[in-house]
Amino acid sequence: MCKQAPEYSYRVGNVCQDPQARVTKKGKTFYVFDIGVHHGDITEFMSVSSWDNPVRMGDFIKVDGPVRLYRKKSGDLKPWMNAQHIVVLRRAPMQKELELCTTA
Repeated sequence: MCKQAPEYSYRVGNVCQDPQARVTKKGKTFYVFDIGVHHGDITEFMSVSSWDNPVRMGDFIKVDGPVRLYRKKSGDLKPWMNAQHIVVLRRAPMQKELELCTTA
């Protein structure tokens, strides 16, 4: 059986949580986070891994790279993208900015 090359594509969506730092066996740091991609009434959630951490929760981003499916512990399949490029289209307000807006 031949292995298929992963699909290379892009997604535009919101970062669902602050990136979590992880370390490879060789000691190099990478980051993992989820994005929510809206398709009309449906939202697709995708995990993204990146060598950089240019994003934070709530940012609206465009990310591109190869997409693969992985099986979660529950048995469900979830898409995973190894980010080649990340572009922040709109920054989310910082927590302090939100507090200032709600208390004013």
